[in-house]
Amino acid sequence: MEGYSYPLTVEGPWPSTPTRTIRNKLQLYFQSKKKSQGGDCVVNFSEQTSAATVLFKTAEIRDQVLAKGDHSVTIDNQVVKLKVFKPADGKSRPEEPGGAATTGSDMAVKILQTSLNKSRSKPAMEPSLRGRSGDLSRSGAVVLEELPDNFSKDVFVLLVENISGFSEEEYFLEMISELNVAVVTFKDPNVAEKFLAESRTNKKFQQCGVTSRPLENTRSIKVGNLPARVSTELLELYFEKWGGAVEEITMIPEEQAAIITLQQQQGKRLCRQNSGKRSPYLQDTIYPYVMSLGTALYGKDRPEWKLPKPFTEKIHPAVREFLHKKDLISSILKQMESVFCQVNVDKAEVQLSPLPTLLKQKKITKKDIDSWRQNSTDEFRDILSSFDVFEHAVIPSIWSTAEKDIRSVVKDKAFMSMENGVLILAGMAQDIKLLKPILENVLRKASTLKCPPPYTHCFCNKICKALQRVNTQS
Repeated sequence: MEGYSYPLTVEGPWPSTPTRTIRNKLQLYFQSKKKSQGGDCVVNFSEQTSAATVLFKTAEIRDQVLAKGDHSVTIDNQVVKLKVFKPADGKSRPEEPGGAATTGSDMAVKILQTSLNKSRSKPAMEPSLRGRSGDLSRSGAVVLEELPDNFSKDVFVLLVENISGFSEEEYFLEMISELNVAVVTFKDPNVAEKFLAESRTNKKFQQCGVTSRPLENTRSIKVGNLPARVSTELLELYFEKWGGAVEEITMIPEEQAAIITLQQQQGKRLCRQNSGKRSPYLQDTIYPYVMSLGTALYGKDRPEWKLPKPFTEKIHPAVREFLHKKDLISSILKQMESVFCQVNVDKAEVQLSPLPTLLKQKKITKKDIDSWRQNSTDEFRDILSSFDVFEHAVIPSIWSTAEKDIRSVVKDKAFMSMENGVLILAGMAQDIKLLKPILENVLRKASTLKCPPPYTHCFCNKICKALQRVNTQS
């Protein structure tokens, strides 16, 4: 295809699924900078060779895709690892007949319209907006991506109003913070088109690296609160009744949800028709699902996640001293990051607080928020289980006898202190286990050396009493 002159060959263990599905999945993947480091491209798929050719508009985008290294896509719930390389001759393959190739800007139209030929019969537009104005004429929505973390919703509301010239009553802004994305839906699609064009030259957006694109219309919906034993067959029959033939159903058991892709572009209409209805299957939780974002659009129903409150855990003071002595704090902090937890061990009780990245998980749910404290507690206690403390009461006279021997045994294997007549050792659990019997033996020997035989005091008393009787009689 003219203008797409930088090819890559893509091979993989493709599942038994229609060629069109594979091509669409590859198109969505390689046109996504976030997923593949790619951009505007054309995808051809050859059934004869079972390989795809992805043609990029610039050599820079192609090289970015190659530099990423590992690539994989999910097709029919199967993760397919891709082998991506430059063709030997460096030339692009001829376009397959029947309009198999799809540009990045045409992809939304192809997926969302029932007739590809109809969408291509429209007059060509300026390259940066080609095929996109049509999307805006139907959806009236613009996607803002690569949003800075420090930009609040209020900031974006003001930016949208400054660019569009309309108040918040004329549009709806849905922030998807876990993706650093926002979707602006205008009542008037013409305003959306104007906003899209002007946002691309807006200095503030350019300074912050914010990008914009039209939101594609969707054939997919996300249904939640499904019964535990609901089957794909039941869902297919139900949605055929309301929205027409079903193309694909992806179950999400952990969320009691499913993503339904219809053969016709009925997603938003279906959501409107079922709004407020109750059924044993839907329970009024049905929303349009946008494949390019990997999320549903909830509108005003989108949950606004908040970080859980910090909490404290107890730690033995000697263990804390050992951690500092051995410079183990940083490794513990890193381990706790895996459960989105930051740790402060400088106080009497350790404070565990949620990391902001907890809210940046791509498919975050209420379960992730609610389980954070328990996950953090379990992880922290599991880490502490690697350490142990040995305590033993020791009188000063025995300690003065045994101290030198004890220090020669302990060396730097543990933190050791003598406080209020109690010997305290803290260290790795396996080291404390080995040291404990040795130290008990040392203290036992020291105790024997300092204490006189048990009969000596009694014998002296008897002699004294005998002498007293003699003196009395005389």
